[in-house]
Amino acid sequence: MDNVLTANDQTAASEAPEHKPFLEGLFEGDTGTLDYEQRRAVTTLVRKRYVSEVTDAEIWNDILEHEDVIRSSLNNLFLTLTVDKRYDVAYAQQAPSGSANPFPNALKQSASLKREETLLIIYLRIYYHQQFASGETNVFVDREDLENYLDPLFNKDAVDHVAAKDRVAKAIDEMTSKQGYLIKVAGQSGRYRISPVVASLFPLERVKELKEKFEAEAPESPRATDGEAQDE
Repeated sequence: MDNVLTANDQTAASEAPEHKPFLEGLFEGDTGTLDYEQRRAVTTLVRKRYVSEVTDAEIWNDILEHEDVIRSSLNNLFLTLTVDKRYDVAYAQQAPSGSANPFPNALKQSASLKREETLLIIYLRIYYHQQFASGETNVFVDREDLENYLDPLFNKDAVDHVAAKDRVAKAIDEMTSKQGYLIKVAGQSGRYRISPVVASLFPLERVKELKEKFEAEAPESPRATDGEAQDE
């Protein structure tokens, strides 16, 4: 039997909404399903250690608006997404594989830290907590304070004091240029703002474990701060 459209069928067909793709391609041959802002957010989270409202306000807002889509796209790359609204930061991390074979790592920034960098994280995290708990939302630190904190590393422990000082300088620069845990203050040489991502990435319990480990292994190593940090 031949298919015949009645007048009512033709009217219904003409009134049916036309199907439109999710978005038009951003370049020739583009078959992606994310728009420009969503792709930019995913790319930034893969390339940078973190995104914050202070340093990347536009991308931060895109993440808040499209959090589920961005998280799903990162999951496709074996990555997880953390959006910490207390500190206004977001970051991607390698997803645990649950087996002896880790997933391929798509992140551009390494999360591993050297000894000097780990000691700096201990100092920055506890100092940030102390200042934040006292009501400071923007926490600053001077390069001289960081160098003095690590001074024992190149006093008794190091034979080559020049090389040790160089390692400390590189650790501070690493915290600034690559990891982004320290943000240079414009017009003030040697002064930094501590990024709130330090508080989000490094819970106090983990920092306490690191501190105890270093103190047990090297009694002459620098103390994190004069006072003990309390849980937030």
